[in-house]
Amino acid sequence: LVAGDRKQATDAYLDFHKKWIQSHVAATHHYVICLDESGSMRGRKFEAAKRAVEDFATQAALKNQGTASAVSLVMFSHVARVVCNQTPLDKHASCTNNITYKGGGTNFTRPLDHAMQLVQGNKAKYDKQFIMIHSDGQAEFPQAQADLMKRFRDSRENLEFFAIAETRSEALDLICKALYPLSPLSDHCLSQVRPEETSGAMQ
Repeated sequence: LVAGDRKQATDAYLDFHKKWIQSHVAATHHYVICLDESGSMRGRKFEAAKRAVEDFATQAALKNQGTASAVSLVMFSHVARVVCNQTPLDKHASCTNNITYKGGGTNFTRPLDHAMQLVQGNKAKYDKQFIMIHSDGQAEFPQAQADLMKRFRDSRENLEFFAIAETRSEALDLICKALYPLSPLSDHCLSQVRPEETSGAMQ
């Protein structure tokens, strides 16, 4: 090969190699967990839910090794608070160690508000984002938040929603039906999940 042809071949190889590497880089994920800390969660239920979050973060860290994947945590009752914002999965203990019980009523609007703010504000940072909500109670259907999540998904943003409930929650079921009208409800909304089953359900 003459010098010009050799350089062209080298550039082509380097370009191919760069694209191959990019195509094989593991996807980055952002897990936003909304955890119920209302009055009815006191004691055994809350401790089981806390362990489930810890177990989930541990498993997610193993599955996402070598990526910039992260976990965020929103605690909620009738109010909501962001406990951690995009904690790297390999440092998830600094997030899950802050899970503490507060008590109160149950409201799904406020935690999903926080969750969507976290998702929308970081949509360019992650290949896929997840919102997972766990609750043992009933609350009003968060229509505005369900609509916002649907619009976000309809705009081809990569967002998945999952709900885990101790009893059947009509409000959470309605969210799943709105987001996944063609899927079985149990694909994204699990109910009748006992405290000791929470960890397995989250996986």
